[in-house]
Amino acid sequence: MRTWIVLHLAGFVLVFVFAPELVGQKPQWLLLPSVISLLCLLLLGRKWRLLLLCLLAAASGALHGGLRLLPYQSMDQATEAIVQAGSEQVLPVTGYFCAVDFDSNSKMTSSKSPRLVRLCFDVEQSTGVPELQGRRIQLDCKGCAVPVAGVAYQLTIELQKAKRRLPVATPMAERLTRYRELSQGGPLQAKLMSATALHTLPVRQSQQLRAQAREALMATVARSAHLASYHALFLGDRSGFSHSQTEALSVSGLSHLMVISGLHVGLMAALVALLLRLAARGLRLTAWRIPVYLGTVFSLLGYLWLVDYAVPVLRATIMALLFVALTLQRRRVPVTDYWLITLTACLFFDPFAFISAGFWLSFGAVAVIALVMSGRLRLSAALEDAPSANTLRDRLQAQVERFMAWLSAFWRVQWQLFATLSVLLAVFFQQVSLAGLLTNLIAIPLVTLLLVPTGFLALLVNAVAGEWPLVTRLIDLSDRLFDLFWLIVDSGEHFPIFATQTLSPGALILLLLLSLPTLWCWHLPFAPWLHASKLLLLTGVATAAPRLVEPSEAPLLRFVVFDVGQGHAALLDDGETSLLFDTGPVYPVSSGFSGGRLIPGGGRPFNPAAEQILPYLKQRVSQQEPLGASEARPFLNYLFVSHADHDHAGGTGFLLQHLDVAHQFSGEPDKLNRILDHDFPDQAGLTESTPTPGLFSQCLAGQRFSSRGFRVEVLWPLQASVGSAFAGNDLSCVLRITTPSQHTILLTGDIEKPALQAMVRHYNSDHGQGSLLDVDIMVLPHHGSRSSFLPGFISAVTPEQVVIPAGANNRFGHPHQQPVDWLLRRGVEIWNTGTQGYFEFTEPLN
Repeated sequence: MRTWIVLHLAGFVLVFVFAPELVGQKPQWLLLPSVISLLCLLLLGRKWRLLLLCLLAAASGALHGGLRLLPYQSMDQATEAIVQAGSEQVLPVTGYFCAVDFDSNSKMTSSKSPRLVRLCFDVEQSTGVPELQGRRIQLDCKGCAVPVAGVAYQLTIELQKAKRRLPVATPMAERLTRYRELSQGGPLQAKLMSATALHTLPVRQSQQLRAQAREALMATVARSAHLASYHALFLGDRSGFSHSQTEALSVSGLSHLMVISGLHVGLMAALVALLLRLAARGLRLTAWRIPVYLGTVFSLLGYLWLVDYAVPVLRATIMALLFVALTLQRRRVPVTDYWLITLTACLFFDPFAFISAGFWLSFGAVAVIALVMSGRLRLSAALEDAPSANTLRDRLQAQVERFMAWLSAFWRVQWQLFATLSVLLAVFFQQVSLAGLLTNLIAIPLVTLLLVPTGFLALLVNAVAGEWPLVTRLIDLSDRLFDLFWLIVDSGEHFPIFATQTLSPGALILLLLLSLPTLWCWHLPFAPWLHASKLLLLTGVATAAPRLVEPSEAPLLRFVVFDVGQGHAALLDDGETSLLFDTGPVYPVSSGFSGGRLIPGGGRPFNPAAEQILPYLKQRVSQQEPLGASEARPFLNYLFVSHADHDHAGGTGFLLQHLDVAHQFSGEPDKLNRILDHDFPDQAGLTESTPTPGLFSQCLAGQRFSSRGFRVEVLWPLQASVGSAFAGNDLSCVLRITTPSQHTILLTGDIEKPALQAMVRHYNSDHGQGSLLDVDIMVLPHHGSRSSFLPGFISAVTPEQVVIPAGANNRFGHPHQQPVDWLLRRGVEIWNTGTQGYFEFTEPLN
């Protein structure tokens, strides 16, 4: 049975991971190996039957995976048609909002300035685009009120086309991103224009009751400083954690404790079972097993409903149901079979659960703990072979020895957990922290034995009996325990972190093949950490192996404007020479850019230099360098930072740490050098390969250089404007690029009207009307702001295409409607990176 389940799971997961073309395809072809295996099983001899049974199990798993993917066919195919039919028009839709998470609710109820939030909405009726009915869409809204749970709403929305994503992710990462979008209802996004409650449709009672129950449960701790922690630990909603908290949990190895884990749910179930057992004893019930077990199961089902069917609670509920069923039938099942059945059942209910790192981390921890507690991993001879004691002294000595043996066993469990989960951390997050080995020794007993029972008891008593003095004391105790927990979390930053490489598909297959036998050999005298060490070694060897060099494509000149949000970064590359113009913003904002103070921000960090620019350059290196050179540092010939504003220069320090740069220029070199010296005092702008000190030099009009694929000329600032009335944005470097086929590109930074007027006067008088300013493609100055809109300048430039580097729904309102309308009336093609994604222009080189 165990072999069958393992091979079934392997076939199921492999179909999802390595056969993306099965999404939406009919899986009848998977019936062929199953039928052939079944016929051979009946006709051939016994020696072939085991092999054929294995093939049949894997084929059945692949068939299961194909069938689970089949319902997403219409969703995947209809998404593009829906966006094409409903784009650029306001659509009326009717339906229900999904549950609002803690972070979105806090933003919508905050007294501060309105903030952008994302809500999900289940469409029930759509007259404009009927294909929207039954779909789930993601809504962006700013300043909207908190929707009433379960009540129908009539909305007016504007569908948004999916932005073009820069092809820097691996095929595996792209595949997983696609699965995440499908699991959330498909990649449909819209802007919310208006919302009106509609009472003609019935109220969703279950959703409304769930929201009311959650609100009543959390009302007890509404004023606690650890409200976000309560939501994470008891309701599974981690959205209230800031990025610094999430990062600290990851570094300390304690992320698994601030979720609804199976162990926590098991403790809650045990507490409920104990209360029911005491009640049954008080009522003197002789047949108490069935009522107690059923009461525990129903309480788990109620909790599963309360947390909206979260996977950890679903897993714990399935385990509890199996335990009750097997106990009532007086049957015993090996722990590995018990674990595998639960894993299969979870994937049956949620086939996309396997793409979640938390899913495998949770099941990996449960596997180790279950194997230890079941005796498959020998704990200590003192626990199993302790002699009987008669005298008081002997009994005390036996208790001390037993306590020390349990401490030793607990340490072994922690070490085995650390070694096993390190493999999964290396696979999913490419890093392993030594902090987890020690912090878990204190934090697991603290959270599991003290914090969870105390907090759960306080919430339960308050929900059932109202406010008691005992509840207040329990909440105070829970807050102090949370204080201690976060103190332990913060200590993780003092431990080293080891980085690993991203898994290749081949390494993933080898990892799977090596890890499967461990299900049968835990009882052997090899410690689990030895198996984990093998897996880590395999991961490092497989990913570090040199790749085969693919045939190089014909040489191309590439001009890319990255989608960096409200900022700017552009790359020019002809295969031999590369030029980066601006490095985009980075959030949280460093102290060098913010006048000596760190602006942390509340959401996820945003670093396009690390997420887009550096991977793109590394990809370029891997495609051009010879065999085994894929880990070489990328090299930039020219780095231009137009000026020292954060949205154009925020990623400069990060890139200088990971790139080798030959020449560096800026419109505000002194200011930029001071910022880098403040944020990176030991390595500001310094690289081993640069012969110069690595500081930025002043870009000036008249500077020229060329390569085989492009010619660059600096147009601004003029020599006379440095140190004159021009400052800040008006000192931005302006570059004119000419390709071999005489296509021209103008990069403008944040230059504004005074400098634009000076440029027009200078180049019109010296070179004739539009001789140097006339280009084909222009990056619109200052993200399309009104302060940089000068019709005379654009008339001199006469672009055929304009790129606007602006963030979607940015707080500045860029691009302003005035320059957009002016350009559209003159037939200029506009590309907005905030709504359309990255821009790319290519030209073949002879």
